[in-house]
Amino acid sequence: KESIREQAETVENLVRLEENIERIRSVEKGQIEKDFRDLTLWLLMLYDTHHKVSEEDIAKIYRTSLEVKSIDAYVEENQNRIRDERTLLENKLTKQRYEFVQSLESMAQEIEGINDYATPMVEKQANERIDTLKSQLATYENIKEEINHKEELLGIPLTSFDKLADVMAALKPYEDLWRLVKDFKSSYQQWTREKTILKLDPEAVEKETKQMLTTATKMTMIFTKTNPKTVATGILKEIREFSQHAPLVSCLCNPGLKERHWNEIYELGLQKIPGKDLYFKAVIDSELFKQLPKIIDISDAAGKEYTNEKILTKMAD
Repeated sequence: KESIREQAETVENLVRLEENIERIRSVEKGQIEKDFRDLTLWLLMLYDTHHKVSEEDIAKIYRTSLEVKSIDAYVEENQNRIRDERTLLENKLTKQRYEFVQSLESMAQEIEGINDYATPMVEKQANERIDTLKSQLATYENIKEEINHKEELLGIPLTSFDKLADVMAALKPYEDLWRLVKDFKSSYQQWTREKTILKLDPEAVEKETKQMLTTATKMTMIFTKTNPKTVATGILKEIREFSQHAPLVSCLCNPGLKERHWNEIYELGLQKIPGKDLYFKAVIDSELFKQLPKIIDISDAAGKEYTNEKILTKMAD
């Protein structure tokens, strides 16, 4: 009786109580009745012997018989109560589903609000808002799993919540756009102002620039609304402008460049005297990309001289 007496309160407890009810009806009740019949037969046999059955034993047997006979009524009473509790829990679940769908509708409107950001200058605010929405979406995924778990336990068809997938898909382009704005801003600062030319990694600069260029091009084709399309078009233009300078990184990071080579590059229009503190920003401002073929020739020649010098040094050793 203890196994079906408590209140359900949760779906998990409800399922356990329903299982206990079924086990009592299909297994335990029959076994108890059989055991009691065997006990009764055993006592009747005692009357044919010299063993005396006490009044206390008779009283216990009588109370037991009442308990056995009351099983059906007790189970029925608790089954009705548990059935009512199931209805309450199913109603709560229906309400939770409805409120969840409403939350998804609200989030869809919030995502639309990202369209209000119209310039890269508000990149920080845009990314903060996107991070907040992503955090909410992670919570919503957990809620979906919780609801589906309850539905499964209750034997209810699982709700797909297609709106959740729609909302996640709607946020992704905005996330890609504003992450791109943030990443290019950070990389540009690092490549042009924070690290000197000789500390740059030419392969990384070239690879990242190409990736960002691909993403920016994709963004201009995805967005149709004015503000995000303007941002996408603007960042694409900035990346394209930088990409025409990017090949110079490989040329100028050549360890074979010596003072005479730098002087040749300086004469091509570099506005700052070359040195260890030369930043790529000075190269960009000098528009040296217009002299790229000549700078490639200078760098290639320096590279060959450097290689030959290493070979001769090794031979001398």
